[in-house]
Amino acid sequence: MTIFEKAQGKRVDVDYESGGHYVIDYLSESEPRGNALSKVGGGRAFK
Repeated sequence: MTIFEKAQGKRVDVDYESGGHYVIDYLSESEPRGNALSKVGGGRAFK
């Protein structure tokens, strides 16, 4: 089992000391979806 299979259906909230804050949803093994929630990340969504 890969780390992505274990993470499938889960949400990860990542907060870096440098100011970056991201929330990543693992929809499937090949489809993570995330949002940058800080100015460092520019507030942009990514796939």
